[in-house]
Amino acid sequence: MGAPESEIDRLNDVGALINPLKIGSWIDMSAKGGMDGGWFFPVDISTKMANEAADSGTALSTFAEWAKNHNIPTINTVGRDMGAAPPRQTEFRFKLNLGTFSEQITVVKDAFSTFGFPAIPNEHLSILEEWKPTDMQLSVITSSEGFVRLGVLFPKPTTSVVQSLCGGHRDNLTNLEKQIDKTPAFVEYQYLMKGFGYGVYKEGFDIVFHYFVGEEKVD
Repeated sequence: MGAPESEIDRLNDVGALINPLKIGSWIDMSAKGGMDGGWFFPVDISTKMANEAADSGTALSTFAEWAKNHNIPTINTVGRDMGAAPPRQTEFRFKLNLGTFSEQITVVKDAFSTFGFPAIPNEHLSILEEWKPTDMQLSVITSSEGFVRLGVLFPKPTTSVVQSLCGGHRDNLTNLEKQIDKTPAFVEYQYLMKGFGYGVYKEGFDIVFHYFVGEEKVD
């Protein structure tokens, strides 16, 4: 599929280090013709071990120090893109093991600030403060050239929350949900840093709805 040999070797090396029970692949496409793909390991591993999948640089060292300060010992998913051109991007996804909405959103705000991302817009933050979700997850994407994207995922958004967040696109979601007979598993607030959209992906703040439609099991 055009993946360079160096990235195939990286996949093999990280796989040998982690020895995951599962491996997944992903494809990301945009209306402007963007297409990217890669791999991920949806398994719990130590943060230190997960860092071996990423390219060194300021972003990785900043993330590692932040995770240590906030007692994030475990990464739940680690993945990497296999595009033809660098810089390579590595995603760390992990749960915030704290009790209350207030505690978790404080950590989220600190992540946005520490990693150099703009704060979550007030109009969207107010929706969270009324909803008060917990069990948040963070998705941090790093590269050798800096942080790429930061997202915070909130599980099982209510109908009213979805309505508030999707604006004029609710009909599109309704039609999708009728086809797959599912409601969103997560809503994600994410920010893609300027310069990493490459003219085909939306940069800046965005809201993404995640649906779980099943998985293929191979005996």
